[in-house]
Amino acid sequence: MMLLAPAECQSAQSYSDQAYSYFLSGNYELAASTYDRAIQLEPNSTALWNNKGRALAMLQRIDQAIYCFDRSIAINPDDPESLNLKAIALSQGLKMDDQAILLFDRALAINSSYFDAWNGKGMALADKGDLSGSLVCLQMATKLDPLNPGAWNNEGVVLRELGKHQE
Repeated sequence: MMLLAPAECQSAQSYSDQAYSYFLSGNYELAASTYDRAIQLEPNSTALWNNKGRALAMLQRIDQAIYCFDRSIAINPDDPESLNLKAIALSQGLKMDDQAILLFDRALAINSSYFDAWNGKGMALADKGDLSGSLVCLQMATKLDPLNPGAWNNEGVVLRELGKHQE
């Protein structure tokens, strides 16, 4: 009988937990490689692909992050989180706002209460110069999550750009 080393006995969940710990500590490289181990055990997990993509995005490896989000979308084309994450990578990482907005819209068609997609779409529209459209999205985001300071900040920046200083 052959005994396996402890690392060989780990489950996808234990690798995922370990990777998440690395992510939280800011060790994104180790997080991404540990998510790889989990993905080897559960290659059809959208959560694992998304989390690996997040780690790669933090490393500014946007093309690799998008590949991960695409893998997740291929597994489940109706996962709003995967669509949203890819849209953020396209918008913030590659300044491809038009493509990002299409993905934000797909995510919102699936879940119209998805705060992150409203916020992300608002930011992408602002980047394109559509401040009025941006404001509508950001107001929806603050309505959905009124305690989120990031959304209020984003809305305030757009209002300032629109010259609506009192608001």
